[in-house]
Amino acid sequence: MRVIPLDKIVANSEQKMDDTGREVLSLHKGQVFREIFKNEPVLRSTHQIARSAEDLNKLTETLSQLVGKFTLADNEETINKFNNSNTQRLLM
Repeated sequence: MRVIPLDKIVANSEQKMDDTGREVLSLHKGQVFREIFKNEPVLRSTHQIARSAEDLNKLTETLSQLVGKFTLADNEETINKFNNSNTQRLLM
């Protein structure tokens, strides 16, 4: 878990964001998805942090991003079995 401040808090910090971070910043919409991080499957969650809930929709009031990566390694086999069984049901 990490917090990435925006440039208005720490100069040039937005340059350290990856494409997902920049997309969340420009669209004002968080993202949650699976990815591989350091050769391990993780669930990544990237969202904006504002001063208050009312400020979330205001571009000027976003202060930073919260990025969390949670390991799926112990559960990957179970997740894949679930996904495969649901895919098979859809194809029937």
